[in-house]
Amino acid sequence: MKELKYIKEFFLINNSEQAGDEIFDLLKKIIPFEEGYIFYVPPVKLKYSYNAKAKTPQDIEGNCLRGDLIYRTVKFGEIILKGENFTEKDEELFDLCTSIISDVIKNIEILDIINLHSKSLAKINGKLRKAEEIKTNFLSHVSHELRTPLNSILGFTELVGLAGELNGKQSEYINDIKIAGLRLLEMVNEILDMSKIEAGSMTLNLREFETETAVYEVLNTLKPLILNKNINLKTEIKNCTIKADYQKFQQILFNLLSNAIKYAKKEILIKLKQEDNFAVISVNDDGKGISEENYEKIFEKFEQLGESKNSSTGLGLTITKELVKMHNGEISVKSVPEETTFTVKIPINFPPSL
Repeated sequence: MKELKYIKEFFLINNSEQAGDEIFDLLKKIIPFEEGYIFYVPPVKLKYSYNAKAKTPQDIEGNCLRGDLIYRTVKFGEIILKGENFTEKDEELFDLCTSIISDVIKNIEILDIINLHSKSLAKINGKLRKAEEIKTNFLSHVSHELRTPLNSILGFTELVGLAGELNGKQSEYINDIKIAGLRLLEMVNEILDMSKIEAGSMTLNLREFETETAVYEVLNTLKPLILNKNINLKTEIKNCTIKADYQKFQQILFNLLSNAIKYAKKEILIKLKQEDNFAVISVNDDGKGISEENYEKIFEKFEQLGESKNSSTGLGLTITKELVKMHNGEISVKSVPEETTFTVKIPINFPPSL
């Protein structure tokens, strides 16, 4: 039946600009008519037409076929064909086509809305990416500008004693400057590192080095914070040679130890050893502990648990996890009341040998 072939072609109409022409072209192959109209309601609006000689449904007089356009029981329009000598078969085909045309028109409108929203979303996403880029560049610039004078301040606190002997109060004040400077420098470094990670601009500068040297340099930097809290620091360091990014390796140690210092009550234990093809670092503190349900949460951005919310950006562990991942390593945490241990495993050769 040739009419069935044309009816199937209705389902192929998916272009809103040519929909009216295609609908009427197909209808003419099935039903002979002189004028064709598709009105939308409410209000009455002529949407598509063929050989139009009227502007409203009321203007169309004479012999007509009229059908409601319905979508999910709601009438949204009307299709009218004007002609002569419509047969009973024409009326049956018209009723069938009207139902199909309703679906075709609504599908076209839905596609138009989706396309419009897609374009709007693409535009919004473009603006968001631009804003993110501006934010990242701003944070990077500001962090650089802050880090330079901070390093100078910390450097001069080390040199003050060389200019003459300090009394007890002066030494206390200098130590306070060191502690405040270290905390601020830590926050600046975290912001800078996070902005680089988010921008995808952080890279690895690989070289071979002794892990023992890296650990004791970090411990020396953090010494004022350790002394300030009167923490007993224990070390079990078994030196090994590793190929990795020296600064980022130290940043991992720095972040883990800084976190331990914030929460420790009396004691911190840092271990480092080689296991198979991995350098394994563990940092244990006697702080309050972390519930198992928060193991994943603590590695999320800006998440801070416990009592140290005012002295941290909440980025340290997030950055640590990213730096470990960049080295194809693993980081994990285990905790019970009064004891928490972070463990990091980093391949001693990066990238691993094939």
